Amino acid sequence: MGASIFRTMYFVLRLAPLMGAMRNCTLSLIFIGAVLAGCGGTGTAPLASTTAPGGDVVTRSGGEDNAWVTGPASNINRTARTFSIKRQSGTFPINALVSIKTNSTTRYRMPTGEFVSSTRWFSTLTTGRRVEAEGSKGLGNTLTATKVKIEKD
Repeated sequence: MGASIFRTMYFVLRLAPLMGAMRNCTLSLIFIGAVLAGCGGTGTAPLASTTAPGGDVVTRSGGEDNAWVTGPASNINRTARTFSIKRQSGTFPINALVSIKTNSTTRYRMPTGEFVSSTRWFSTLTTGRRVEAEGSKGLGNTLTATKVKIEKD
């Protein structure tokens, strides 16, 4: 039963971007007391929720840029402005190694909340440091980030 719930959760989260085009819709699927996807009655973008470590339910607004992932960073390439995150929470499969691509429109946030240049952000990023990335899901386990943040220690 557990595997089918995870397949259903993944399917629902994959449908979330399609819901953004609908207005006055209601979609709520509830498993184990957690809302997995929904759409506001005012035409707002859908919501994607997951349970983070410690049991907190984390919700991100949807739309085209509705994928997100948090976990430790690895495979850091400062020249290409890419890195990977081993998923601990987010909209990717559990324990997936997600390849993060940044570009000229990505916003880089420090643990203090300050937004900085990509050069400064990547000079601070180290392997194993917990990072959060939000953006558009690509093929497989890839994400083109609109925002990246180094988490507080």
